[in-house]
Amino acid sequence: MGIKTKITTALMFLLLSGVANANELYIDQIGNSGTINVTQSGTTNTVGSSATPLSVTGDGSSVSITQTGIGNSLTGDITGLNSNYVSTVNGNFNTQTNYGTGGDTSTITQTITGDTNTVTVGSSGAGMSQDGYSSIGSGPTSMIGMGSNVNVSIAISGNNNNVLSVPQSNNGSQSITLNGSANNVNAVQSGGGIGQGNGHELTLDVTGSHNNYDINQSGSSKQTTTINTVGSNNSVSVRQAGS
Repeated sequence: MGIKTKITTALMFLLLSGVANANELYIDQIGNSGTINVTQSGTTNTVGSSATPLSVTGDGSSVSITQTGIGNSLTGDITGLNSNYVSTVNGNFNTQTNYGTGGDTSTITQTITGDTNTVTVGSSGAGMSQDGYSSIGSGPTSMIGMGSNVNVSIAISGNNNNVLSVPQSNNGSQSITLNGSANNVNAVQSGGGIGQGNGHELTLDVTGSHNNYDINQSGSSKQTTTINTVGSNNSVSVRQAGS
């Protein structure tokens, strides 16, 4: 419709310790029928910043952000057609960076319960590259889902978990569930160029702590991986490729 709606809002919930403990919300929204629901509790939770608001751009985007506890933060942007992004955090000092939900009918859902988990969600690139997040355990949870109809779900219950999730596959899906602490996951889907893989599927269900998972699905033919582990101090490496 060419209508630009710009919201740059700071929500401050002042408790006994005053302004220094305020929650803050900065959002820049442009056009179309996006719906935004934000709930922040506790103190020093932030969405965006005064210098770089969380950017929401056009089409049927629906964004729901809930943060509970203290010191949680979310930055980045949410883009794409008919997209849906949901992030729910219950805990303290969790950090999320979102880089959009990508193509048509893409859905990214995150649920984090615990402390000091770092999450970055991305789909349109936004200056990010796969190589920039190539070391397991060294980067945040990262999702760069450049394909259309991408469905990604990450659920974390625990502390100090790191996940790298790169779903570059049309009609692809990733479901990652972590119950434990200090787990590292490196999950990459690619094939036939960005967004050209044929629906790679990954299901990872982990119960335990101090585990490492390095998973790579590539090629133009569909690859499917299902991993369920119970226990700690495991290391799993999977490579799937096909033409």
